[in-house]
Amino acid sequence: MAISDYWRAFQQRSQWVRENLLLDEALEQYEERLVREWKEQFLIMREGLREDSDHPAEGRAFFNRLLITGQHISIRPSFPNPFVMRGSFHMLANALKVGWHPQFEERLAKAFEKAIRLVE
Repeated sequence: MAISDYWRAFQQRSQWVRENLLLDEALEQYEERLVREWKEQFLIMREGLREDSDHPAEGRAFFNRLLITGQHISIRPSFPNPFVMRGSFHMLANALKVGWHPQFEERLAKAFEKAIRLVE
């Protein structure tokens, strides 16, 4: 479903831009709204973690709360379909701007450090 949402959102957003129905600035503002909402919810999720929490399970639950059962954040008032929001979140995750695992930022930093050491 994530792949389907990603591609449907990508196609819809591209169509709006091609047909001059949505400006690039509007997409940037929409993504900023999504990132702000993600940050708020991500911090709430992390605050609720215990030391012995199952981080992958908590990440899946966070994903489900935000993307599936959470409040729909519409890109346009006249287009209430949630696949654009869900697909846009996946695009942001691919761009490493959001993540679902409670420690995704720390894990990415370690992976980047390791990759840099291998290149040096």
